[in-house]
Amino acid sequence: MKDIERRVWIATAASVLIFAVYESIKTVIHPDMSVITSHVITVIVAGILTFFVSRYALARYSAAISEIERQTGMTEEMNHLLSGVLETMQEGVLIVDSAMNILLYNNAATRIVKLAGTPQKENGERASEQGEVVSLLHLLASSSARKVRLVDATREPVIHAAFRRAIEERRPIEERVEMADRELRSYQLNVSPLGEGFAVGVFFDITRLERLERIRREFFANLSHELRTPLTAILACSETLLAGAMDDRENSGRFIERLHKHAARMSDMIADISDLSAIESGNVKLAPAPVKVSGAVTEVIALASSRKGERRVTFQVSVPEDLCVLADPMRLEQILYNLVDNAIKFNKPDGTVTVRAESNGVEAIISVEDTGIGMSSQDLPRVFERLYRADKSRSRRVEGSGLGLAIVKHLVQAHGGEVFATSELGQGSKLSFTLPIGQASLLESHTDEKPVGLGVDA
Repeated sequence: MKDIERRVWIATAASVLIFAVYESIKTVIHPDMSVITSHVITVIVAGILTFFVSRYALARYSAAISEIERQTGMTEEMNHLLSGVLETMQEGVLIVDSAMNILLYNNAATRIVKLAGTPQKENGERASEQGEVVSLLHLLASSSARKVRLVDATREPVIHAAFRRAIEERRPIEERVEMADRELRSYQLNVSPLGEGFAVGVFFDITRLERLERIRREFFANLSHELRTPLTAILACSETLLAGAMDDRENSGRFIERLHKHAARMSDMIADISDLSAIESGNVKLAPAPVKVSGAVTEVIALASSRKGERRVTFQVSVPEDLCVLADPMRLEQILYNLVDNAIKFNKPDGTVTVRAESNGVEAIISVEDTGIGMSSQDLPRVFERLYRADKSRSRRVEGSGLGLAIVKHLVQAHGGEVFATSELGQGSKLSFTLPIGQASLLESHTDEKPVGLGVDA
């Protein structure tokens, strides 16, 4: 507008100058012109100059109005884009002024600090009428709006200190914040100065990342322990044999058997790690086909019975004879064997292992239940993690790689199913999984195939 005002003033001054020059020239050339004629000509010239000046001013004003409308449209479009971006963000966003008043926040922030959420429609969708930007972004900066103080939203001192330092020191601040509501969650708070006396803070939820990092550390710690045990035994036996026990026919055979046993344990563990890595990376190709669950269970129990050694357990099977699932036959037996072997290892003497299967019309639900030591509620969510063992004192004496249930989880998920566990400490455990139902009519086309080998993981 300043530019328009300056241009109109210049045009007016130019028209006045032109009129003065005209009057001077007219007086010099026609000094004897009558007063009436002179006034008529003067009015006509003044009107023409006024017309051109006003047209110029109106043209400049119209151009300015058009530019303002264009910029207003762009601003509204940017506000809607900003609204969409902030509302789809999983990270909480807060904008705070120097008085620690919250000026703007998104819905994700309402799950972190105590702030009102976006109004909802009857159908559950967010409001999208006029004023969507205000409702979605919760603008509270207008003078008529009630100020929301940061202290009313959260009493966490780390958050207050981060915003205050960012405004005062005018530099980005990073802090780790733990918030305990229904569950303990961890956030990385990044606060940056925004103009004069304002700061924007973004909350990144790092709970899952920290959990994965903890699992990774535990995995490598457990893996080193699991490998150290057979390695120590192998070194001890080999050193004893090299020290002269090789000539002791009575004991040398026992040492060699122990060497073979622990070497085989290490080989199985490495094979399981390689198998699990291939499954997780998607490099294992499945060949789903209709498979009778009863036949696979029979094969697995026969193999498990031959390998259960001194463990005195009995088997109970409750599987419909005609129940078929769509699965890779070899991988199905691997899943069942891992579950049955796990139930044998962690069972009580003279315990029972029960295998059940049923159908809900869409998928088959297969479960393996034992009467063993069970698990606590804290251990239950982690039972399918790699190398995780609930009862550390006993599980260290149980042979196996500790990767069997992790392999079960990933194989079942690769088939499109889910795994879940129920248990009560001291009362046994029940591990179940689901698989898609197979068509029994297609089973005959696969009966001519050769039996597939069983991948053993425990």
